[in-house]
Amino acid sequence: MLAAIGVLVVVGCAALGADVAARVDHRAGYLSVATYVPQGSVIVPGDLAVVSMTSASGVNVIPAADTPSVLGKRASEPLEPGSILVPSELSGTLPLPDGDALVGTSLSTDQVPAGLTPGASVLVVPSGPNSSVSIGSSSPSGTPGVGSSATDGPLTVGTVYAIVLPPAGDQTASSGGEIVTLEVPKSAAAEVTAASAAGDVSLAELSAEGRS
Repeated sequence: MLAAIGVLVVVGCAALGADVAARVDHRAGYLSVATYVPQGSVIVPGDLAVVSMTSASGVNVIPAADTPSVLGKRASEPLEPGSILVPSELSGTLPLPDGDALVGTSLSTDQVPAGLTPGASVLVVPSGPNSSVSIGSSSPSGTPGVGSSATDGPLTVGTVYAIVLPPAGDQTASSGGEIVTLEVPKSAAAEVTAASAAGDVSLAELSAEGRS
């Protein structure tokens, strides 16, 4: 009799454990859209939010841990606030806007703002011994320093397209191991390239502006 009661207790506990396990919250953090993002725009941190949800079968959602791989990509279609972000809405291969070009720069840590991320808007300034940067100067179009020479103001305004950090533990990193690819106007590409080759260029991050 006692043995039978023991068996019933074990079975009951097992059933209770299965019921509790079925009720455990298996939600995790996934990426959603925080603000309206026009088609073709570079994804920046402010465009993203994290929502807690259970991944639905067959829905290809993006874990919050994958945020670094999302930043710097472009929206392949307009993204609406509150929607769950899916890989098909992102592209790293959309054509550049007309009039823009990609320029690679090799910079030391003191030439790049701390915490710079793909999608950030930056001022590209000359940093050579003969330069005299005047952040307040502006071109006829109203953009600070665009079209100015390397000795009288910023070279141009650009967008960080991609960043390649030096390998961990690289002792030469402080002397120039950070590769930053910039999206800049074609009219300024040659000047930025020449300044970078001479080691005479630095970046200054601009404050984010809301999209319309």
